[in-house]
Amino acid sequence: MRDLVTDCNVQLKQALSLVTDVIPIGSHIAMVDEPVHRNIGDHLIHLGTERFFHEHDMQVVARANTYSYHRRWFRRQLRDDTIIVCHGGGHLGDLYLAHQRLREQLVKDFPSHRVVVLPQSIFFQDAGEMQRAAAAFRGHADFHLFVRDLESLQRARQMRLPNLYLAPDMVHALHPFELTPGVNKTTKKIGDTLCLLRRDREWTAPATSPKSCDCSRDWSDLVSIQDTLLLGSLAAAYRLSRAFGPPSWLHQILDRERTSLVHRATALFAGFERIATSRLHGMLFGILCGKKIHLLPSLTGKTAAYYQCWFAENTCSKLVDIQE
Repeated sequence: MRDLVTDCNVQLKQALSLVTDVIPIGSHIAMVDEPVHRNIGDHLIHLGTERFFHEHDMQVVARANTYSYHRRWFRRQLRDDTIIVCHGGGHLGDLYLAHQRLREQLVKDFPSHRVVVLPQSIFFQDAGEMQRAAAAFRGHADFHLFVRDLESLQRARQMRLPNLYLAPDMVHALHPFELTPGVNKTTKKIGDTLCLLRRDREWTAPATSPKSCDCSRDWSDLVSIQDTLLLGSLAAAYRLSRAFGPPSWLHQILDRERTSLVHRATALFAGFERIATSRLHGMLFGILCGKKIHLLPSLTGKTAAYYQCWFAENTCSKLVDIQE
């Protein structure tokens, strides 16, 4: 089992080397759309992205999110060769419009800089929003989009977007993963199966009930009232500072909060042998932690699409059984 998990994680991490064809080793980067919210999956993506940057000697010279971005102060941080990099995730589309509007604003504000969107799934409910996004991205001379499944690649081609690449999720850059040394050795086993089930706008009812659950959770159950208040305060502070640029201590507080949230997810997963989940990053994080996975559907279909693209034809498939 351990060798199988290692082989799977190594394969997926190696596939991320494609990113360096677009963001060369040693690049100066402006990182945009960092998560300031409760979704632990997005924080896992962010940690993987930071690991990838570090391992490839990429220097982050500016950071912005949906609350703090302002063209004036952001421009002052950039050199002529700075590459603007947008956070990966599952929200290229109209489900989370604040993030989509930020990407569209970036390509408008910085026509002379390379703009790279890290691996995404694409999902639009409204054809007009898809046309709007396509026009914005096609209007930029140096726009590059990574997608993380074949269905998203097909949608991007339908939008006639240039410079498209297929790559796995940035969370795979976390391999080998051990946020808290020894956590798997010190955590008492709680049960066989943890059900990590969506309760957000991407929820959909499974065709059949998930396998017997010893514990049922969603990411939000790991987020306390204090966490919610802190993240809300950070969002407000970022918004207030957007005219002149956020101070570095805001990023430091957010980094500590992110690490704390992921630590809780690590401790939770350590207590179970199997993860039954409708969350893509429930699957990916489970595999990083050496668990077997029972994969359930989600509204956008991105979990099944990811499995078919990256797991179905290799050794990783032995770790996952999927409910179609």
